[in-house]
Amino acid sequence: MDIKFVEDLKNSQMRATIKLEKRNLIKEERIRLGWLGLKKIVDKQYKCPDTHTLGECSNPYQKMDNNYDH
Repeated sequence: MDIKFVEDLKNSQMRATIKLEKRNLIKEERIRLGWLGLKKIVDKQYKCPDTHTLGECSNPYQKMDNNYDH
């Protein structure tokens, strides 16, 4: 899992880009990630600048699954 945080402080936004490698075999780990899982990652790995506070996700209904190409 590759995670990249991009800050747009001018518009008071933080964008998280997550890349999951597609699962090709059943024995490989299946990763399903929704907003609650992403929130845990953000809380552990992202430090908000002192001038801003971290708000809520604008689209908490997106989900990721490494079982699919998209």
